[in-house]
Amino acid sequence: MRTPSGSSAARLAPSPSGPHATSRPSGRRPGIPRGSQSDLPATTTKSNQIATLCNLPLGHECRYKADEAADRAIRPVLWPRLTGESPFFTRGTTSVPATRLPTALRGAAAALVLVATSTTAAPAYAPEAAACERHLQPDHTYRANQHTFTTDRRGRPIDALAKTLTAKDAERGECESTVGNWGGRGDWQGGHLIAASFNGVSRRYNLVPMRGRQINQGLMKRVENGARACLEGAGTVADYRVRLHYPDENAISPDRIQVTMSPRISNVSRQVTLTLPNENLPAEQLESWETKITKAFQAARCGSDGL
Repeated sequence: MRTPSGSSAARLAPSPSGPHATSRPSGRRPGIPRGSQSDLPATTTKSNQIATLCNLPLGHECRYKADEAADRAIRPVLWPRLTGESPFFTRGTTSVPATRLPTALRGAAAALVLVATSTTAAPAYAPEAAACERHLQPDHTYRANQHTFTTDRRGRPIDALAKTLTAKDAERGECESTVGNWGGRGDWQGGHLIAASFNGVSRRYNLVPMRGRQINQGLMKRVENGARACLEGAGTVADYRVRLHYPDENAISPDRIQVTMSPRISNVSRQVTLTLPNENLPAEQLESWETKITKAFQAARCGSDGL
């Protein structure tokens, strides 16, 4: 008995082959329900198809693999997104998993494989709102992009963590100058714990008063340039962390800034730890710190470009 052309079974049934095969209508691509998300024009490139398909839950990625078995693995995830229908079709009273994605989506006999790995990047969060005030919510963890920020019991930032460092510029904000003014007299700036060039937000939980030219634009920038050198080529930086120490419970400006990270260069991970002073330094001490930072990244095999 002929199956109605509008049914799921008709759409998913294997195409006939051989001398008795019938030709398909040329008006639309085979195997894709009309009006679905995947009713793509014939001129749509494979990369555009991938962009459509890869709108998946955070922590997963799409990859090509010339393996038809992959269809069965990913169909329960992709098929409902593409068609709004169940990934199964019925023969009698038995539900049978459909084993083939539409031919138009396979792209040169390649299937899309959904991969979840143990090295998946941290989930991205919309920057959590926070007023630009001296004291935030105490003992609280704020989230922004792929970073987490923790406050102490006084509501001061004490810890910032980027599980995986990424070179990406974030927008600047007015809170930077406000925080800088809290430092008092002299050369103070609102310094980022995770730099704006690493997608660090300009929110209070990522900003503290830092000495301007020597620390924020000096030693901290030198550390950030070193981390950026670690990202060149196939290099990565994991667990980029900034911890703050305050001289007393009333202080808004930290007196010490500890930066730790784990660069991985040529498949070898090393540790970089630097504890910087947040104060004006004599020229000799400043030069000594610059040398120490350079050597730390050279030891991590990150090179010295930009340091």
